[in-house]
Amino acid sequence: MYNLILIIFQYGKIWCFSTYERATNLVLISLFVVCNFSCTKLQSGMSSALATLCGQAFGAGQIQSTCVYVQRSWIILTLTCTILLPIYVYATPILRLLGQEKEIADLAGRYSMQVIPKEFSYAIAFPFQTFLQSQSKVKVIMCFEFVALLLQNVLLYFCITVFAGGTTDLAIISNIVGWVYALALAAHTVFWCNEWSGFSWMAFRSYGHLLS
Repeated sequence: MYNLILIIFQYGKIWCFSTYERATNLVLISLFVVCNFSCTKLQSGMSSALATLCGQAFGAGQIQSTCVYVQRSWIILTLTCTILLPIYVYATPILRLLGQEKEIADLAGRYSMQVIPKEFSYAIAFPFQTFLQSQSKVKVIMCFEFVALLLQNVLLYFCITVFAGGTTDLAIISNIVGWVYALALAAHTVFWCNEWSGFSWMAFRSYGHLLS
């Protein structure tokens, strides 16, 4: 949800530019949104298997199994982010190959590399979010999302309205908020969730259930 606010603020800032600059930035953000949405949905889809496994294990009273599944999901999603890195790193030549203008391709390529840290935050956030959802702890997730939304709004306000920041500043804010949200979920689960049984070396064995 808070990702949507980033896009809205970015589009709001774009209208302050000249017609040419506005068009260039609109194309830039549109390209990034499509790429980011596709990669995010891929990771979200991969974590859907975790939701099924956690729900079944929690219902059967196998709490330790849910914790192992979460840790395995971290590893798989982190590897997925690593595999997707070339799309972000080589976004400029890819866009140029697809016929995009050089200036827009350069801007989009630079911006895509700047938000790479946020992509890795999904590898942490999605498993913990699924773990809490399997236990019907939706209110906790909503609270963290709301806090992340407020934090991003405040940072974007100062960045855009007060300091007239650019796309680099927006990328930094996106990275910060993404990791704050992920680490907040992790901290709550590990330190305040009674169902969390701790870390286990079992997470490094047998990935068939998650990959099937």
